[in-house]
Amino acid sequence: MKHLLLVTLLLTIAGTANATRSRMNSLGQDPARGSFYLDDNRNIFRNTADVNRFRNFATFEVGGYDADGDSGADLANSTEGGYFSEVGDFAWGVYLGRTAPGAAGFANSLLEAATATAPEGTMDLYFGGDAGIEWGVNLRIGMTKQETTDGENKTNTWGVNAGIRTGDLGVYAGYAGDSIEPATNTEWKAGLFTVGATYAL
Repeated sequence: MKHLLLVTLLLTIAGTANATRSRMNSLGQDPARGSFYLDDNRNIFRNTADVNRFRNFATFEVGGYDADGDSGADLANSTEGGYFSEVGDFAWGVYLGRTAPGAAGFANSLLEAATATAPEGTMDLYFGGDAGIEWGVNLRIGMTKQETTDGENKTNTWGVNAGIRTGDLGVYAGYAGDSIEPATNTEWKAGLFTVGATYAL
């Protein structure tokens, strides 16, 4: 609830607002990581250097979407949003409620066995700049606790991402770590590395 109130406050002071998850879905693009072909603010989830291209805006998304790329509506009622701005020559942003592909795929694959929920209280922090080469970094943390008759289930996620963009070339890398601590089972852990590059012809 606190996160929702914060996003609402940020939306009221933002100069522009965008809602593009539905646009990515309708055009057959990846709503979780953005597009290789379209200039969209969700591209910051793939290459964090793109935070420099989307300054001074707010976004708020509601509804279900396929978070781990398996053509299923993993998140039937997902609410997320964020605010991005600049200070001097640097860009920064705060994004709340996003479910990363690694976290969604890992957590949902264990839901039936572990009866734990995917991380909902997530926060992404972005910071970037342009020194001839655009660069950006991202830190992501999240945790969900669920009380059951057997005890407390915990789901945790964290990640770090970095990217650069110079001219038509973009390079990015990241790591996401997830763990589930069910009340009636052993702890599960997994990690996901992502490395990639793009070039606009």
